[in-house]
Amino acid sequence: MKIIITESQHRRIVKEETKQMELANKVKQGLSSADLKTTMYEITTLYSYSEEEIINNSVLMELVKEKMLKEIKDNYYISKDLRDKYGNYFGLVGQSAAKEIVQGGSNPYSKFLQLDAVLKTIPHGYSITESSIEIVKEMRDGLTYDAIQYLFDNFEVAGAIKRASIMKDRSGNYDEIYPYVKEWAIKHGITLFEKHRGLTFIKKDGMMQSLVNYLKDVNPKTKSGFLDYINSRGRSTGQHAYFWKAAQESGIITPVRNGRQITYQLGPNYEAWKNDNLVAF
Repeated sequence: MKIIITESQHRRIVKEETKQMELANKVKQGLSSADLKTTMYEITTLYSYSEEEIINNSVLMELVKEKMLKEIKDNYYISKDLRDKYGNYFGLVGQSAAKEIVQGGSNPYSKFLQLDAVLKTIPHGYSITESSIEIVKEMRDGLTYDAIQYLFDNFEVAGAIKRASIMKDRSGNYDEIYPYVKEWAIKHGITLFEKHRGLTFIKKDGMMQSLVNYLKDVNPKTKSGFLDYINSRGRSTGQHAYFWKAAQESGIITPVRNGRQITYQLGPNYEAWKNDNLVAF
């Protein structure tokens, strides 16, 4: 059904729309130097724009996208608090923001992390956002090989692997990323091990070095003996449990069972660790 309006009614509508756009442009100008958090707070609280008004105003939605992109380019991240409060707005501009990232001048690694950040801002569970999620995911995953190639072309091997590990941790794409990284690691004599609780054992002057010294100097080589060695007994039965498990999983040390007693010795990856060729992934 068509609704017929008079010329004067049409003029009033156009005048009102123009007025709203002029106001939105003033708001955008006033927030030109604000960060994403301040921008979202002020347009929803200080200026009291409703969700519908923001979504239907191209200037305000462009402002949201501009601040969202800056936050992502600066940090590769948007806080959970902001995502929870304003995810509906981010979801609507997410696909457009992703296209700008892909077409921009950043390197493939930076684009991958930026797209991953966009992907995490788009709320799941709504039919209006599901297609955007799939599209942005395809954009991100399509950059996987190029991003890893860029890392190994521009960083020393251990540094490239550490950055690839960030890609893996943030995206969860272990199965897609690991084969490329493993191939490069083998070519360059690097041994990979899976991180446990974020422990990477890069430093040679920390607890791992104390453990290595203990295994070389003291018999029998037991966990309780090591805790005595570093004067760390009596605090709890699980003292340094995460460290101990990570040390075993890294292959720097390995357990040896003798009846009911378990002792430890240097593991198959000790030499790689000593020579800085053991890298967490």
